Amino acid sequence: MPTVHTIGNTAKKAPGKTLARLFPGLLACLLGASLAGAPIDTAALSSKLRTLQSVEDKLRTSGKYDSYAEMRLRLARRFLDYLRHDITRHREPLTEYAARDLNALMDQELERVQAILAGKQSPVVSPRRIQSDAPIIVDSHLEQKVVWPDGTVVRRPIFLFGFGHFGGVQRDIDFLASLGCNFCQVELGPHHVWKAEGVWNQEVVDRYRAFIRQADSAGVLVDLLLSPHYFPKWQYKKHPDWLAHSGGFNKFSLDRPGLRDFLKTTFQREIRELSIPGNPKSVCLMNEPVFFNAWGDPDTRPLWEKYLKHKYETLDNLNDCWETDYAGWKNVPDYKSTPPCPLKPDPGLYDWMTFNDRRFAGFNHWLSNCVHQSGTGALTHVKATCREFTQYNVMQGVDVDLLAQAADMAGNDWGCILSEEADLTQNLPFALGFSIMHLACGHPLVNSENHLIRGGTSDVRPNAVRAPFWLQAVCGLDASAAWSWEKWDKPEGDWTLGMWLYRPRATEEYVRTGMDLMRLMPDVLALRNAPCRIAVLHSRTTALRYPKYAKYIKRTFSVLMQMGLPVGVVTERMIADRDIAKKLPDLKVLVLPGSVYLPDNVYTNLKILAANTGRDVRLIGVGRNIAKYNEFALPRDVDFLNDTSILYRNLPFKNEAELWAGLNTALASFGVRREFTLIDNTTGQPVHGVFYRIARSGSPRLATVVNMTYAPITCHWQDGNKNTRAFRDDLALVHNQASEHVVLSPLQVLCGDIQPRR
Repeated sequence: MPTVHTIGNTAKKAPGKTLARLFPGLLACLLGASLAGAPIDTAALSSKLRTLQSVEDKLRTSGKYDSYAEMRLRLARRFLDYLRHDITRHREPLTEYAARDLNALMDQELERVQAILAGKQSPVVSPRRIQSDAPIIVDSHLEQKVVWPDGTVVRRPIFLFGFGHFGGVQRDIDFLASLGCNFCQVELGPHHVWKAEGVWNQEVVDRYRAFIRQADSAGVLVDLLLSPHYFPKWQYKKHPDWLAHSGGFNKFSLDRPGLRDFLKTTFQREIRELSIPGNPKSVCLMNEPVFFNAWGDPDTRPLWEKYLKHKYETLDNLNDCWETDYAGWKNVPDYKSTPPCPLKPDPGLYDWMTFNDRRFAGFNHWLSNCVHQSGTGALTHVKATCREFTQYNVMQGVDVDLLAQAADMAGNDWGCILSEEADLTQNLPFALGFSIMHLACGHPLVNSENHLIRGGTSDVRPNAVRAPFWLQAVCGLDASAAWSWEKWDKPEGDWTLGMWLYRPRATEEYVRTGMDLMRLMPDVLALRNAPCRIAVLHSRTTALRYPKYAKYIKRTFSVLMQMGLPVGVVTERMIADRDIAKKLPDLKVLVLPGSVYLPDNVYTNLKILAANTGRDVRLIGVGRNIAKYNEFALPRDVDFLNDTSILYRNLPFKNEAELWAGLNTALASFGVRREFTLIDNTTGQPVHGVFYRIARSGSPRLATVVNMTYAPITCHWQDGNKNTRAFRDDLALVHNQASEHVVLSPLQVLCGDIQPRR
């Protein structure tokens, strides 16, 4: 008799209406009988696993086994054990989703490996990093020696991926390495290593050192989060003036001499005692750093006055710029507590924002130097969240451009968790943030807390992890530690419920995509670094002054991402420093989305850029009053935008369809056209809701495509002469012939070659 686990009646979240409406048949197949209230037959799943094991044993014997087969078999075996346990814990409907996904995963893999065994398909090989070699920074990516399954060793671009951040990843590091993971993050802050004043916790240091050795032996690089947000409470009791503000995790003042001495001693001792040759390769300096509401910070006022005096030299100069009449420096207000939003047009807010940004970036630069002085060679980064587009956010000291330059790598704590109703086109701010950091700082990009799924009991759509993860890499990501490989199994109050260890399909998508990125990283770099003829200006000044700015830049960036042309993101600093020609030598059009407020130095250089016939850069404004005000919210003359010698178009901002049409027309009038366009077979028009990018000159042309909607789309490539081209997907694990029809399932990712016309 088969082993049958019966699931009681439970409240189930209805599947997304869009999916149900578009694919009623597919939905029934995906959800399966278990979600209709039938029992879960774990014996049948066990039998299928044994069949898969038997076929893969034959593959090993015949020399046709590949790392994808090994990864999927190990995942199926582990998650079947999880499923049996979760059934006893009544973790429905998560058990129902897991049973469905395990069944589909094994069916898919069984079909593939049987085809390989029969000679109808070929194994798909992916390289692994060589444990004894450490990655190095080359330009803005990571490279090191890797080994292919046939033993070939070569130095090439790599992609690092894995999980974090607590006991789970430490317990399962050998298992994760066996899947192909080569990166992880663990956390060890000051309060972990100092039990009390003068009492060093050698036991925990030794335990972490043993883990780092184990990870290193398995070929996994460790990113060590030494974040001072894990600050000892006994220090606050001893030094009340160190507890300085209420914003975010980090509650301490930045500039107290004794505090800095304590952090330097702690960081350097930790690094030296934990390090072995080549591991940890990287150190995360701060977790989700912010600095605002510094109500108790004794250093803020004197540093603020010092900053203003250095910038303006005299109070008269400040009053002239701000159009104020302060009688003394002490009369100039500070903003230790963030004013309520929407912010009033206070001229001092801009200087406060830049003061706070630079102060906080300077502190992180100091932390980075502390790590460098340890002599271990570890690379540094800061795990910053994307606080760039709203008034409240830009007051928090987190300028990702400055923070990225404060360390060896650009670090972040972002993700893209797709909601039931919003497709990926509405979730592109993560790509906007990645693009800012990639272009502005020119360093490798590390997301050491990658949020791709949320906890809870809702379902996870197919490709909901794969699509945003692939897009992250195309937009600049070089390393990822997903949040979080953990399962506490508490009866209630368990934030790990519904995370990766309950999600076989999501976990397989994440690991498989990481392996794909290792395999195709040279192509990903070519796509990432494809010459940008279009860029979007990101203005923190406008974000500070204009409450609607976030809507403007996100919507504009989303539309441009769907138009098949590589899009860069330019910061105000890049324009002020005249860094555009170096970073974007092919730039033809700069788009100014809702850029109502621009600093005077940015505005001046923008005029020079637009009037320089040698550069020949055109401007497109989205919305009204572009550049009308300076950084102090004071009006300026913008007649240069009406100069007929300046190639400028201004577009209204009503809805996405009108914005698409306006941008398309304006770009064409400036001579910026697609070499290839994806055409919807149904409408005969360019596809909407699909991200695609093309790179590499010559023939065939490399392209990637991501369906960012929940609808299936059939389309085809059309060249500039309206000839249809064929396309072959190299990302699939089953080999396919080039076809003139590109068939995209919801959220599907493709990467391959546009073939010459036959």
